[in-house]
Amino acid sequence: MYHALGEGVSPIKLKTVASAVFTRPEIATVGVSQAAIDNGEVPARTVMLPLNTNPRAKMSGLRRGFVKIF
Repeated sequence: MYHALGEGVSPIKLKTVASAVFTRPEIATVGVSQAAIDNGEVPARTVMLPLNTNPRAKMSGLRRGFVKIF
């Protein structure tokens, strides 16, 4: 596969590309979806942690929010 400059490129693997929405609060995703886990397509478990346990959040003065990892 080639692009405008003629160099060979690999197709994008959408399951490993991070995406972010720069709002307040910021939202980011990478990997499989929550729906894929809920439907049993991907074997995984979900962990939700309060954001105030994160050192960067503490330094920024953020007291509300969470981080969801699965």
